[in-house]
This record gives sequence, structure tokens and C-alpha cells, in this order.
Amino acid sequence: MRPAVLTVVGARPQFIKAAVVSAQLRDLGESRPYDEVLVNTGQHYDHSMSGSFFEDLQIPEPNYNLGIGSGTAGYQIGAMVKAIFDVIAEVRPAGVLAYGDTHSTLSAAIAATHSDTPFIHVEAGERIYLRREVPEEVNRVIADHVAALCLTSTERARHYLLREGHKDARLKFVGDPMFDLFLIGVRQVQANPAGVLERFGLSERDYHLATIHRASNTSDKDVLLGLLNALDGASKKVLLPVHPRVQKLLHEWNWRPAKNLILTEPLPYFEMTEALLGAHRVVTDSGGLTREAFFAGKPCILPMDRTWWVEVMEAGWLTLCGTDATKLAYLVDSYEPSGPAPQGLFRDGNAAAKIVNEVGEFLSRGEYDELWGEINE
Repeated sequence: MRPAVLTVVGARPQFIKAAVVSAQLRDLGESRPYDEVLVNTGQHYDHSMSGSFFEDLQIPEPNYNLGIGSGTAGYQIGAMVKAIFDVIAEVRPAGVLAYGDTHSTLSAAIAATHSDTPFIHVEAGERIYLRREVPEEVNRVIADHVAALCLTSTERARHYLLREGHKDARLKFVGDPMFDLFLIGVRQVQANPAGVLERFGLSERDYHLATIHRASNTSDKDVLLGLLNALDGASKKVLLPVHPRVQKLLHEWNWRPAKNLILTEPLPYFEMTEALLGAHRVVTDSGGLTREAFFAGKPCILPMDRTWWVEVMEAGWLTLCGTDATKLAYLVDSYEPSGPAPQGLFRDGNAAAKIVNEVGEFLSRGEYDELWGEINE
């Protein structure tokens, strides 16, 4: 009998990562080191943000759909923790795995730890060193500190964890599974283009791609509309797939772009990849799209004061503008990379295989308490 690992997902970036890891397990067939039990919390409840990704990326139908949906952080986390507790009690997995920094991740970490089940955190260690209006940072820090195994997307993230006192034996640099799927997406788009540019009347490299969804950019009306007006005034068209929560706000405010900003529903993964590949620049507060822009060789502007992906900024392919709409208006028309893009920051596109191997080895060793030990000097 192979051990079972409960994989908890709930939002777009997690669906993307889970897709390639699940595919890797399927490819291994009977030689796979563990079986996956997939749980979808329903944190992203809109079909365009969740259902379409399961379909497009051929993610197996979840074994459990918790259907938590929207609500305050307190409601979502409380409901998720209880529901995941119940699933753990029923499945009795050898480990619980979650990706990134969402409320689903935090809830999985709490439920696993209090069920005496090892928690495995993929994309551990990234830090922005801000807490106010950055719930993702809080979620990731807590998840890292209770995880029995931390799998990092970058070497810098591993060093952050070492600096915080984590034992080296718990930390593995495996790379970013989003890079795995991006490479698959490029091949898919080249073989079967979806016609995204034609649909929106766009020409290659004659438009920019944007997304805005974080609380720091959407909780204040003046901030959000300032950023949107800056994009609307760009010299090129700007395609912006709108998060459902932002859609609701714009409807309440009766706001519409007047010039060059094109608002659309969230795009399925491969359509978003096609839009990214054709764009000139990217403006986003999404950590996932920031990395995907780098993978695609697109200069990226981040409307935040700090970034989790310092490596991309140091390489000259990412710049920050905070909530300064005037600065954003300037950068969207002028920002260019300062040098060639370095290779290997997120490893080699084989992160899924490394994740499966590390999880399998961890489960076979049966170590849990032994991995905590004394802190690093």
C-alpha cells in the first residue's frame, strides 16, 4: 500500500502547481511513491478562477470539494480548518501538502499540524517583510514554521528560512512548478493558438497585460481607480482580466475605462499564456504573473512597495511603483530591462519531478520530530 498525501488547493496559482505535480504522479504510474487525495477548498469559487483551470489543465476531479466560497478571513480560515480536519480524520494521510500563501494554505497547515500529520509546504520561504495588508505574508510565515518539509522555488527562499533558524534538513530547493507548466503552455499555444489577440483587436507587442487584485491596491477606492486610470492613459492598449472581487467594486462605482484599458473576464490558463507571450510589458501585483512575465521575457511593473521575487528585480526585469499612479503611468510607457535575463533562478523546468521525489523520500524516512532539532547557528 502506497502512502496517501492530502493535497489542498483553493486558488489559481495552486491549481497551476498542482496540475504539473499531479501529472508527474500519473506519469509514474505504479512506481509513484505516494497516492494523491485532492481537496479543493473552494476559496476561488468563481468558475473563471477555478473550474476552468481544472478543465484546461486536466487536473483530476477533486476527491473533496469543500465549497467554502467567499467571506472574511476569519470565516474562510475557520471553515476551512474545520473541513480539512474532517477530511484528515477520514483519509488518515501520511502527509498534507499545500502550495504558496493563501488562506487555504494556512488552513491546511493548521489542520495538519493539530492532527499530528506532517505538513509539506511547496513554495516555502519567500518573504516580502511586510505584514499590514499583506495576509499572504502572514499565511506563508506560519505555514513555513509548522511545516515538516519546506520545498522552495528559489535558493534565496531557502536562505531566508536558514536565517530564521530552520533546520537545513527540512529545506529543499526544488524550483518552481509554475515554470514547468509555463514551458508546457508555450508549446500548447504555439501548436493550438486560441486567437486571444484577434478577439480583443490587439497586435503582438503593441499592448500590455495587467492584473490587479491585492488588498493593498483594492481596499481604497482612490488607490484602485488611480492605478486603473494610469493604465487607461497608457500609449498602448492594456488588457486587464478582472478579478471577480474587483469586478464587483467597479460595478458598484459605475467606473469604466475611457481610452486604452480593455477589461475582460479572467482568462483560462492557456489563453492567459497566449496574452502574456504577445504583450510588450506586464503590470501586476500577482506573484505568479510576476514570475510568468520573467519566464516569458517580459519587463514587469509591480504596483507594490516590495516584492517576493527579489531575484527578478535584481536581474533588472522587475521594477516597483507602489500605489503611485503617476509613476505607474510613466513606467508603463517606458520601462525596459537593464540586462539579459539570468538562467536558473527558478531551476530547470523539472520542479514537479523534484517535488514528487522529495515528498516520497520524506515519507519513506518516517522522520518528523527528528527534523526539528536545534536551530541553526
